[in-house]
Amino acid sequence: MIVNRIVHSIKRRGVKGTVKHILGVDKYQEEIDTLHYLLNQVTDITKISPAKNEPLRIMQLCNAELLHIFDKLCDKHNLRYWLDSGTLLGAIRHKGFIPWDDDLDVMMPREDYDRVIPLMKDEMDKYGIVVRWGGYFDDMGYMQRLAFGYRTVETGIWMDIFPADCCVSKLPAAEIEPLVQKNIKVYQKYYSSHEKKCSVQQLAEKKKQIFENIPTGTNKIWYRIPEIEFFKHIVMDNDILFPLNKVGFEGYSLNVPANSDWYLSKIYGNNYMDYPRSGLLHHTDPDGGLAQDRAKKHNVDMNEVLEYLKSVYSSI
Repeated sequence: MIVNRIVHSIKRRGVKGTVKHILGVDKYQEEIDTLHYLLNQVTDITKISPAKNEPLRIMQLCNAELLHIFDKLCDKHNLRYWLDSGTLLGAIRHKGFIPWDDDLDVMMPREDYDRVIPLMKDEMDKYGIVVRWGGYFDDMGYMQRLAFGYRTVETGIWMDIFPADCCVSKLPAAEIEPLVQKNIKVYQKYYSSHEKKCSVQQLAEKKKQIFENIPTGTNKIWYRIPEIEFFKHIVMDNDILFPLNKVGFEGYSLNVPANSDWYLSKIYGNNYMDYPRSGLLHHTDPDGGLAQDRAKKHNVDMNEVLEYLKSVYSSI
């Protein structure tokens, strides 16, 4: 009898589904699904208040001021950028930080990205704002990410700057996407094995060679961060990004893609305006602590930091 029930369950639910059913996992999943459904039916995520956690909220406000500084520098040096990932989602859904988010993500066209350190590093050094490649707890290479932060180890304040690449094609993005994605995989394989052996110029030349199979035309086709495997390499037409729009973010007017709805749907799915199921506390230190708790560990007054960053903005 038991064997018959298991066989019937496997036919109905599959092996994994049957195991979950026996262990009672599907019951808990149903409860989670119900709570998630109720949240989205009876509350409006766009109306929820900013973070109630004081250390997190003051860190968010300091980060917003850091972003305000970056925006002013980009305007000063005629550099293009747009809010990306959770920062873009926060701007569209909350007009600021997602209430539980703790960092900043922006993206730039590769040609603008390559000018950030030459144009900003020396000017920001005198204010104690660090502009450099990589992260603070990893050694990601220059072609993958730049960091923009203030006393990050003590405060948790930082921003990731990522590059977007472009090729030109006679076909629209939807038609050329399979080939672009294939090229990205070929390039990633080469990049991962040659990053430490080749110069930036050599890696860029190799990428150019790989993408020479694109049918050349006049349509600009953009794709995000081909060097990083875990990112969604969205392939998009130029009019998805440009001309850039302005939206409010923590009281400031900042750059977002021309079609943010399309952009966010590609990253998070069409339900990006719903409550998330996971990923709330996603930034932790090597010791397991949260970035928002660094100031307390180092006896840093974040209100003083906020006022200092505002003074930097006024000075540049």
